[in-house]
Amino acid sequence: AGVSSLVTYAWGAGAVPAHADAEAFLNEFWDTCDADGRTDFGGLIALATRAMVIDGESFVIFRQRADGLKLQLLPAEQVDESLTRELGGGAYIAAGVEFNTQGERVAYWIRPFVPTQQFETWTTPVRVDAADVLHLMRPEGIGQVRGVSWLAPIMLKLADLGLLSDALLKGFQVAAMHAGFLEDANGASALPFEGDKEGDALDVALEPGVVRRLPPGYKITFNNPEAARQSVEFRTSVIEEIAAGLGVPAFMLSANVSRANYSSLRAALITFKASL
Repeated sequence: AGVSSLVTYAWGAGAVPAHADAEAFLNEFWDTCDADGRTDFGGLIALATRAMVIDGESFVIFRQRADGLKLQLLPAEQVDESLTRELGGGAYIAAGVEFNTQGERVAYWIRPFVPTQQFETWTTPVRVDAADVLHLMRPEGIGQVRGVSWLAPIMLKLADLGLLSDALLKGFQVAAMHAGFLEDANGASALPFEGDKEGDALDVALEPGVVRRLPPGYKITFNNPEAARQSVEFRTSVIEEIAAGLGVPAFMLSANVSRANYSSLRAALITFKASL
């Protein structure tokens, strides 16, 4: 939900043409720009933005074909992050990005195949001029070469939230187990239980509305499990921490606006939009 909110508010209504000529070009280019033929320009930007949020970066390759300019979206792992070496004269490659002696990006080293695909054929990365590559990322520090996932600050909290949900669910399941325990007060009774092969079985099964007579010497006690206290408040605080780490309002993650009013929602949205 948080990633979807970031993509929606970052991309918004999409590109807006500045004048008539741009509008004519955009209308023609919009539906046919995808090199893979799966979506339009708006879909490409939305996918690139989503990949940037999740993976920290995404890459768009400009392909000039007979039917015009095409855009091809590549996953971040296709740019060889393991490739780092000196090229001499001050030029170098860092994490698959080539820099010249002035420290300018001049090329990207891209694998022809995605490393995680099922039938990968290993080949050396191909050098692609930086003028044909759009590298979408959010710099977090000076001199940063590759992107960092926007989910990095909240990964541990997400794991904690999953463990918390599992623990609360298990607690409610245990609380729903209404069990009874038969005790032999004087230790002299020897009646067998249901399922024993010999003697008259002692029926101790629980049924709705049943009243059972216990034999002499037996008494019964019941367990009384309790669910975790303040579980809702604690879970809400964890979600709020995750929202703060991701930089989105908490109600966008939980879809719960029961404790919010118009003023608080508007203040949260204004800050959220200003941060994008």
